[in-house]
Amino acid sequence: PWNGGRVIASAFPFIAGGLLLAIALGTASTARAASTPDTSLLNDLKSRLIEAPQCAPTCAEITAARVSVATGTLDVEMSVSALTTIAVPLPQAGDRWQIDSVSVDGASSLALRRTDDNAVWIPLRAGAHSVHLSGHVAPVDALQLAFPQAPRTISVVANGWTAAGVVDGRLASGSLELTRVRAASTGSGVGASRIADTEFPPFVRVIRNVVFNTDWSVTTRVVRVAPARAAINAAVPLLSGESVLTAGIHVTPEKTVLAALASGENEIEWNSGLPRSETLELALPANPSRAEVWNFQISPQWHVDFEGLPAVAPETVDAWSWVFQYYPRPGEKLSLRISRPLPAAGATLAIDRVEHMMRVGARSSDSELDFSYRSTEGGRHAITLPADARVQSVSVDGNVVPLRPEKGVLSVGLLPGTHRITVNWQSPRGTSVAGTADAVDLGSAASNVTTTLQLPEDRWALFALGRGAGVGPAILYWGELVVFLAVATLLGRWRHSPLRVHEWLLLGLGLSTLSWFVFALVGAWLFAFHLRARSEPESVSRWRFNLRQIALAVLAVVAITSLVFSGIRYGFLSSPDMGVMGVDSGNGVFSWFRDQTSGPLPQPLVISVPLWIYKTLIFAWAVWIAVALTRWIRVAWQGWTHGGYWRSKPRPVPV
Repeated sequence: PWNGGRVIASAFPFIAGGLLLAIALGTASTARAASTPDTSLLNDLKSRLIEAPQCAPTCAEITAARVSVATGTLDVEMSVSALTTIAVPLPQAGDRWQIDSVSVDGASSLALRRTDDNAVWIPLRAGAHSVHLSGHVAPVDALQLAFPQAPRTISVVANGWTAAGVVDGRLASGSLELTRVRAASTGSGVGASRIADTEFPPFVRVIRNVVFNTDWSVTTRVVRVAPARAAINAAVPLLSGESVLTAGIHVTPEKTVLAALASGENEIEWNSGLPRSETLELALPANPSRAEVWNFQISPQWHVDFEGLPAVAPETVDAWSWVFQYYPRPGEKLSLRISRPLPAAGATLAIDRVEHMMRVGARSSDSELDFSYRSTEGGRHAITLPADARVQSVSVDGNVVPLRPEKGVLSVGLLPGTHRITVNWQSPRGTSVAGTADAVDLGSAASNVTTTLQLPEDRWALFALGRGAGVGPAILYWGELVVFLAVATLLGRWRHSPLRVHEWLLLGLGLSTLSWFVFALVGAWLFAFHLRARSEPESVSRWRFNLRQIALAVLAVVAITSLVFSGIRYGFLSSPDMGVMGVDSGNGVFSWFRDQTSGPLPQPLVISVPLWIYKTLIFAWAVWIAVALTRWIRVAWQGWTHGGYWRSKPRPVPV
């Protein structure tokens, strides 16, 4: 039989050894995995390794530079301070200066690097260093030594060359311009053996914009023409008396601005002040290194005469102000004679708008004077008001000022410019038969004068007289009344008229201030029934007779109802309609407008009577209408029933 326990006991040492070996291998793998850093730790280490130093971007600075140039050599010595290990760009002049040697602290430096933009860099350790560059100069007449990193101070020792671009020991535009001093020679020689310049000499366009206004000013703009990319140092002379106001612009003792255009910079601009003078002269040298454009803007307070060269049409001929533009050629001059136009006699105060509003009350009146003015100078101005006026408020541009009149004269302070003054006062004069505006004198000519009178509701306005107030309201009632009198007289004298002359007049006068339509409707009713009484109904067919009777009955009801309600009832409850027509006029308001006035403000007149007079007349007219209407209705009934008031269909007669 098989003995399983003995087999297991004999295999136990092998099983135990295998387990121990597996444990050992797993421990070694874990140790190796733990010794490899993860991705985040690697990225952190990488960022620390490639991060910029804390001093960036000013880790190195050229404290001083010394340039020495002779006939065929150019040496540059720079003092450089570095806070960390860093590369510093070296000055260069393209193919016009070939660097032969580079030394750092007296030892030759072989570690140089040229980038894609042909810039040469030299590595330096932290500390102060002395960098020396030496090379030979190509046989050219001029070169530009560009410093990618401008030194703090620079000095130039030139033998046979002239240097430009240094202002008070500093580079103006990041480059130093060196020009060879030309020696007089004939035929061949050193001058003839020089190679032609591969770049154009510096040339700029100077645009001067001169403005003659209250203050004279000049805006100068220098625009690059050539070379296209290199730095330019252009000397631009100032005008006579011109003082530069823009910060950072260097002016030499010779009154010349050194316009420094760095590499890639296309233009530079500055503003200047110009003192007033009677003459001004502008000139362009015979052999300039620039072209100029002169623009002049002249305000109406100045007159300028130009002499020397003709002007050209400006680029924008539709500008708000005309520009006198000149394009001088080398050697040309322009002379200006400047003067002020003679002043024209005139007033310093112009009142553009006046609104005089008067609200008439039972025992007093409230007035408001509102006007706008323009003044060229300040001062006191007197406004004359009625002597018994009590000024309630005075406001200037909406701000209340404490002013009171003295003996009817109100003294207000005028300010230069455009302003608005409002004066409110109260006068003890109330309603009267002849109501007029208060007498007001502005003490100056005025334009666009509006005078308004507002009557209370218990007044019946009869006439409105402007009396020099200009265009105002018109009361059409009196013209209509004249036409009505003529029509009423003709109707009363007509032999077929149902009413006499005085009856037509009384009927029309009562309805004239209410509705002429009601008068025409009542007249049509009376005429229709009068003709009905004179007609022969037997000659009319039955259906026509009945239709006419119905129409007459409807006309009578409408006419009598309109007369009672629109005439009598509305006459007691409403105000009379006088046909007031005019701008901003009606409902007791009367407004006049005048374009100009040179003396006191207009005083229009409105004639009115108490409204109870109108009500009394309407009451008397209503009593007469009540009496006359009974007779008219009786006569109308007789005419309507003449010959029968209705025809029925005849009954058939039996055979």
